[in-house]
Amino acid sequence: MTCDSSYFLNNNNIEASRTLFIRQGDSLTITGKNAHYNGTTKLGIIDGNVVCTEKDMVLTTAILNFDSKNKMASYQTGGTIVSKENTLTSRHGYYHSPTRTVSFKYDVKLVNPEYTMLADTLKYVTTTKTVVFLGPTNVVSKKDKLYCEQGWYNTQTQISHLTKKATVYTGKNILYADSIHYDRKNEAGDGFSNIRMIDTVQKTIISGNRSYSNKKVGIMWVTNHALLTKIMGKDSLFAVADRMFAFEKK
Repeated sequence: MTCDSSYFLNNNNIEASRTLFIRQGDSLTITGKNAHYNGTTKLGIIDGNVVCTEKDMVLTTAILNFDSKNKMASYQTGGTIVSKENTLTSRHGYYHSPTRTVSFKYDVKLVNPEYTMLADTLKYVTTTKTVVFLGPTNVVSKKDKLYCEQGWYNTQTQISHLTKKATVYTGKNILYADSIHYDRKNEAGDGFSNIRMIDTVQKTIISGNRSYSNKKVGIMWVTNHALLTKIMGKDSLFAVADRMFAFEKK
């Protein structure tokens, strides 16, 4: 640690101020204005335009708490994390350096060139580039919208697995299911249990317990007690089959 002035107190505490610079290992650096560090508990706090940098990830916040023994850092005053492709803001954040895992709570917003993610609580594993959803979450892009309250999303492969109120909106179609495995890049999804596939233009609903759809190919099917409901004004037409297919002209 380097700074303009520091005081070493007889209770094993260190007070440092002005032009503060801390380096831990080969990749983690922290800058700020003031710091208090307890050498016994290994706990500290830094304030004043705090910037924490590790490899390609930069965190800025007003006040940063850190635990040098367990290599953890956290903020509760709002923070912004910028990486190569993503910018994430939240009110609370927790970073565990050994696993390179970041957890966020309250007003979480992740902005990527291809989509925006809004959540109450989520975790980001930097080694696998995977976001883990731990509460109500929306992922919105120009071509689709995802919603769930549990699940995960790989930011590299753009593959997600959604559970608990899993929903995928793709243009005129809506898919509800207990769980959905969705490939955003190829616009393909698998639905499992309590499925409802809704075409808002054709006013049709197909329900069942297993489904597959591929928007690029223009095909979808539902099986396992498949039921088609066609809404026609005040009336509805029903059809039951073991498996139903639908094709969309490209």
